[in-house]
Amino acid sequence: MFATSALSEDPDADRCRVAPGTDERTLSEKLDDCNGVLKPPKVGDTELVEPAPDVGKTRVIRPGELPAQQSGPNAGKTTAGEDWNGSYDVRELVDAIGRSKATARTLSSLTAPQVRVLDVSHMFSGAKAAALNTSLAEHAQALDALRETIANSDPLSQALNSKGLSATNVVAAKVEQSGAVTIFAR
Repeated sequence: MFATSALSEDPDADRCRVAPGTDERTLSEKLDDCNGVLKPPKVGDTELVEPAPDVGKTRVIRPGELPAQQSGPNAGKTTAGEDWNGSYDVRELVDAIGRSKATARTLSSLTAPQVRVLDVSHMFSGAKAAALNTSLAEHAQALDALRETIANSDPLSQALNSKGLSATNVVAAKVEQSGAVTIFAR
């Protein structure tokens, strides 16, 4: 224990530290000089004198406790609760986007439907975003028809307006067998 302590206090202790390309000695000479033990090179911020400041605890956001959006059409509103539903996955949303033209025709014949608006902004990140954006691009004309149908329907556009959204925020819609309408927006 004493030898280890003395070695760490020795100013020549760095001679046993490996520093790539800075030492002219052969590996055998280095190992002989250091009793067969070489230390790895120093890494990190070696000039740091003061410890990092304590910035508090990391906030944990549990499901259903999402904070209000900071900007955009939903600014100041939370996206939890009825506005958010994790039961839909990317495949279902891509399928709904692909059926936009048929959905637009069905919506134009509905009167006073029960409407639910779901915020699917969270689905537009990472690998999911690529699949969704590709589907949106492939079905752009059908989606435009869907948005126009929604904009021209008072109950559908009012449901969107109540959430601070408009038809331009719509990415898909789905008509349930009961006649209830789910609008997916971001």
